[in-house]
Amino acid sequence: MKPHVIHEDAEAELWAEVGFYEKQVPGLGLDFLSEAEQAFDRIGAAPERWQHARHGTQRVFLRGFPHTVYYRNLPDVVWITAVAPQKRRPFYWRYRLKDAPPIERPG
Repeated sequence: MKPHVIHEDAEAELWAEVGFYEKQVPGLGLDFLSEAEQAFDRIGAAPERWQHARHGTQRVFLRGFPHTVYYRNLPDVVWITAVAPQKRRPFYWRYRLKDAPPIERPG
């Protein structure tokens, strides 16, 4: 299992969504958090498995919620870039990539 690191803005949006869902239906925010954590575990278990997206990232859709986890699979860690609502402007989070360690390419 590869460990993960979450960009501080991605962590903030994760907790904002937990709060949003918890206000809608008590317990739903915790369900969202649980699903996000399960997605992080799925990514860590097989980071190369998931679909490639733009800007050198890969993505995993959350089950039961309209959100996507974007990440970079780095040599020692999975770097979570965003926990993005799917109805939000696409790739609004791409400025965060400047904070990511570079991807090392073989050769």
